[in-house]
Amino acid sequence: MPAREVHDSMTRPIAAPLEQCAEVHGVDLDAIQEAAAHVEPYLRIDGTKVWSLMQLERQLRPDAYGRVRGGYIARRRPRTTGAVSG
Repeated sequence: MPAREVHDSMTRPIAAPLEQCAEVHGVDLDAIQEAAAHVEPYLRIDGTKVWSLMQLERQLRPDAYGRVRGGYIARRRPRTTGAVSG
């Protein structure tokens, strides 16, 4: 097995063209284009536009990233029921 296949999870790009982003996220091109409408692309030196995979994932799956006011990640704390003993 080639080394690239063994370490494939470590070679995932940070940003890529939309077609490659759709492939990495496992969605069709229409869905990724809709998500990309809300994400500013990076511009490579050769003029190629690439989109952040993390930013697109947050657009595609917003429920996976709980947020609170100020942009911090929410910590889900279990609700306590009953009286607090001291």
